[in-house]
Amino acid sequence: MLECYTSLQSLNVYNCENLTSFPELSGMVWLNSLRELWIGGFSNADTLEVIGHIKSIQILTLNGRADWVSLPYQLQNLTSLKALLIFDFGIEELPDWLGNLSSLEELGISRCEKLRHLPSKEAMQRLTKLTSLYISSCPLLKEQCGPDNSEWPKISHIPQSMDKHKEN
Repeated sequence: MLECYTSLQSLNVYNCENLTSFPELSGMVWLNSLRELWIGGFSNADTLEVIGHIKSIQILTLNGRADWVSLPYQLQNLTSLKALLIFDFGIEELPDWLGNLSSLEELGISRCEKLRHLPSKEAMQRLTKLTSLYISSCPLLKEQCGPDNSEWPKISHIPQSMDKHKEN
């Protein structure tokens, strides 16, 4: 069925509590024009496995749940990803493999209340195209992002780091 949508550039699949899988997962490879995907708010984290099948994504918005304690590992395969926006995950630390997203220009993190740490300094420095970092409603992480705190050396080189010192 998805073969009919080869020109689709943007797709939002959000807040479908009862969605447990995409019935035609293999059909996602036909979405080779898809540039923007907003996905999440599902009852099952495994539903997010679909993102690993769409290599053309440039802007990805992921909505998690407070009980999801990791990001989908399939993210590390999205080499053309330019913007990653993460909302509502129960993660405590962002994985070091995030540093492998070499095309990433913008990283936004919001409402991840348990998040304390960004990837390692080395991983963050591998994000050479990253020019914008947005952190909001992540109180534990924001505590650590001030100039005299542990996460500052990881982000001090990023030209535009918005909201890292104040809460929305």
